[in-house]
Amino acid sequence: MNKTITISVAGIIAVLVSIFIGYLIGRSSVKLPETKKEVEIKWKKGDVIFDTIAMPVPYKVIIPDTIVLTDTIKTDTAALYAVWKDYHLERDYNLDFSNDSIGIVKIDAKINQNKLVSATSIIQPNILTITEKETIYKVPTLQIWAMVGTSIDLKTNKMQVGADIKGKFIIGASGLRFNDKFGYTIDLGIKF
Repeated sequence: MNKTITISVAGIIAVLVSIFIGYLIGRSSVKLPETKKEVEIKWKKGDVIFDTIAMPVPYKVIIPDTIVLTDTIKTDTAALYAVWKDYHLERDYNLDFSNDSIGIVKIDAKINQNKLVSATSIIQPNILTITEKETIYKVPTLQIWAMVGTSIDLKTNKMQVGADIKGKFIIGASGLRFNDKFGYTIDLGIKF
């Protein structure tokens, strides 16, 4: 009887050692990919927009209520001519509001007789593009597997087939042969 206990303990130890070695070999061969997340930030030049406003109309005109005229102001003809000449001058303005943040904003304005005659704008905005890409690896819904095994003395043999569902649940069937007797099992399992 002592001999039977020794064989049973040795068998249990052999099974535990084989399960542990199988776990290590199986675990080292399977590498689960991790989710990758990539963020790409780019600045690019937008489309150039040209726009011209010919003969713009002011949005607000203020007419003073009273005009004060005094007799003490002496008017010189040359001074009056200079004012008249200045009034009829045509002035062109190149306004540049461009910077690194907003892009190119240029306005060409033309003024004549104290009025805005035309305005031409060139706008090319800087556009910030942020692209996030997340790679998620999916576990296959169904994986078929098969396994065979035998004892060292070839008296006990087994064969298993089954399916792994979504990497979580295992179903299968086993066939066992011990000496000349056969047995069959249906197997269900879950991965932790």
